[in-house]
Amino acid sequence: MVLTRERRELMREWVGPLHDALHRPLGVAEQTDPRGYFRVPKNFSDDAAEIRIGLPRQLGFSREVVADLITQKLALEGVTFSWHPEGRTPYVRVKKTRKPPAKAVFKDPKTRELVAKAKESAPIIGFGAGGRIVSVDLDAESPHILVNASTGGGKSVTCAASRQMLHHGSHHRVADDATSGTARSP
Repeated sequence: MVLTRERRELMREWVGPLHDALHRPLGVAEQTDPRGYFRVPKNFSDDAAEIRIGLPRQLGFSREVVADLITQKLALEGVTFSWHPEGRTPYVRVKKTRKPPAKAVFKDPKTRELVAKAKESAPIIGFGAGGRIVSVDLDAESPHILVNASTGGGKSVTCAASRQMLHHGSHHRVADDATSGTARSP
């Protein structure tokens, strides 16, 4: 089988070192071709990309040790592990943790449209991973909201989202125990 340049680099930089680190803890022979039990994408930066590593049927290793070795050898951050030890071919899947958008501005037409469509009792307070809407259902959950976060945690941004509720006629009382500056209410 002829390997392309990209595949050779992938084998040299990712698959080979990972096999060297994992063959002992997993109980796999050192001479085993890692392509037989590894599935590593060419580009792990894609949101849907995943690394899949076949596991031995007898799990005689620590999941934490294996997870640490994988993240260290591949220099990965922000990944999740899903372990599938049952079945004919046990495996572990490593996927990137989907992050929420860095910034969502109200003047964006999509954001304005979503806010306009939101139920009066369920204002949008942000966007989560994959663009998932984060809201507070004031009818089903509670008519009160407490925002507690450290500096830079988004308290002011969340309070600014209360404009939606004000638009629909709600009343607000803001109590801010600001020790580092002045308190403002929307």
